[in-house]
Amino acid sequence: MKELKILKVLLIAAIFIGSFAAADAQKKTSKVPKDVMGIGVALGSVGNLGGQFTYAIQENLHLGAYVGLKFDTGADNEDSKTEIYFAPTAKWFFMEPIRNLRPFAMFQFEVSSQTVSEYDPIDQNLTTSHMESTTGLAASIGGEWFPYSSVGVYGGVRVLDFQFDPSKVIAGIAGGFIGIEWFLN
Repeated sequence: MKELKILKVLLIAAIFIGSFAAADAQKKTSKVPKDVMGIGVALGSVGNLGGQFTYAIQENLHLGAYVGLKFDTGADNEDSKTEIYFAPTAKWFFMEPIRNLRPFAMFQFEVSSQTVSEYDPIDQNLTTSHMESTTGLAASIGGEWFPYSSVGVYGGVRVLDFQFDPSKVIAGIAGGFIGIEWFLN
């Protein structure tokens, strides 16, 4: 009977010590994907809902592209537009995780093309359409949480937007974005 109690105490102590060793081992292994391809969905600061392709070159550098679509009916369906969006992207994780959130800086080269329909207030039966294209560079900051090495949930804000044509610079907190990506291990 006494031996059974000693065995129980030793077993409980082994489980207790083993759980701390397992928890410590989990802290040392990284959940950030490396050398894998990923796909995802995002809702961007420019109002685009779209998909993304990502390649995690290293744990701190992911390259990819966003492809999006936006339809705006305009005020009272008068000035509608449809926008197609493409943005090659580089995401750089510049710090160690803060709790479980990995801070990043994201840089994008954006190309968008949109069909703009404008309502003529004088001739109420006439609507004109034309194409507009814009290109630019954008910089954003944010954070990504990796609950698993194959899933990342992220969000952030745009801090710099430099458009080439028409020439325009926007600095400050210009808009937020969220997304989720799955890495194909």
